[in-house]
Amino acid sequence: VSTKIGTLQGRVFADAMKREHLGHPFPGMIKMSEQMAHCISPEYLEFQITTSLRRLNLEHIDFVFLQAPEMMLT
Repeated sequence: VSTKIGTLQGRVFADAMKREHLGHPFPGMIKMSEQMAHCISPEYLEFQITTSLRRLNLEHIDFVFLQAPEMMLT
């Protein structure tokens, strides 16, 4: 079983925007457009893996694909 993490869009993006509005943004989140962002902070990665495990009703994931890590290079 694999999952991908790093890019926020759709419901995940909307949830992150609500979190930001409440004063608890994911550290290092970069908004790429009005409907998409990117984040690879440990806090966000843990959140996404936990969410994936819960959604898939699993105890572990075999592979995690980190989407576009080059976005964080400056």
